[in-house]
Amino acid sequence: MNMEQTAQLPEKKKRIEYIDAMRGFTMILVVYSHIIFFGYGDDSITSFNSFFVNFRMPLFFFISGWVLYKVGRSWDWNFIKDFLPKKFMVQIIPTVFFFLIFIYFFRDMHITKEALGPSKSGYWFTLTLFEFFLIYAATMFLNPFKNQGIKEDLVVIVVASVVYFFSSFREHSNPVVADVYHYLGINYLRYYVFFCLGTFIKKYYEGFCRLMDNKYVMALVLMSLLGMIMFSGPLLYHLHAITFVFVVYGTLGIMVVLTFFRKHENRVSSQTVLGRYLQFIGRRTLDVYLLHYLFLPRHLEMVGAFFKENPNPVLEFFVSVFLACLVIIVCLTVSEVLRMSPFLEHRLFGVKSQKTK
Repeated sequence: MNMEQTAQLPEKKKRIEYIDAMRGFTMILVVYSHIIFFGYGDDSITSFNSFFVNFRMPLFFFISGWVLYKVGRSWDWNFIKDFLPKKFMVQIIPTVFFFLIFIYFFRDMHITKEALGPSKSGYWFTLTLFEFFLIYAATMFLNPFKNQGIKEDLVVIVVASVVYFFSSFREHSNPVVADVYHYLGINYLRYYVFFCLGTFIKKYYEGFCRLMDNKYVMALVLMSLLGMIMFSGPLLYHLHAITFVFVVYGTLGIMVVLTFFRKHENRVSSQTVLGRYLQFIGRRTLDVYLLHYLFLPRHLEMVGAFFKENPNPVLEFFVSVFLACLVIIVCLTVSEVLRMSPFLEHRLFGVKSQKTK
């Protein structure tokens, strides 16, 4: 496949297979990391997770921004008043439902302060994503430079920058403000930059492909990512460059992963076994995300202690990914059972009802 063919976006409504596969890959990384945190009870063990954590969630929000962007979409009031209620039903209602189930089984029916903290026992992603939809919709609705190219983009960049730096103020002298900040999970708003990055790359997709197909640019990106791996901890953090590290590390990781899946789209297509499985997981990420906290293996501290005392990142990676795949299989099976009811399929996983299809 030549570069011109690769750089062309598929027609409207046609799913991009390698994007679904990439989303499935990212979901596996999420469950993998939760095996370490919730199962082993210690995410400080020597592990590839310390590398993936730098771009795993940025990649998830990037994909959300990518999927949101549509050429010619008009962010007027008529569209927004229909768009936001639908997103609320998909992002908020199912999350609250499964969060309460999680509390019932694992918190002794008592919603603790920890459970309502920034992470919401893990159920923070969909809540934060809905906040991103609100911010982006407001930005596009109020943007004084609608459909004016770079001017419109600059407004989005400015808003994303303000949101990012606002989320960086993690401490506040006023305890009331600090509690509000804590319970609303304001610190997660820092991922909004990657959400917007997804809309930009989708918008300028052909230019992005040409850029990443340049051998010198690709070499620079890979060497920069290697440099971040080697020096981000001992050097940049010491220089109080955490903000720089977070944005650059996440952006580089996204560029490499997206380009890898694009260049190898034939290997993750629906014509391959790997591609079919990754794409199926990618199309069911909401199902897996909402269900997997209920099925994560707990009390594997002995396994975590073994890997901490006997560092072996490769062995730990394969063991943990194997467990993650088992959890995902269970989640997809439960999802299939629940989806037997059109009502539950619609209310719990946001599938369009027959009336609206």
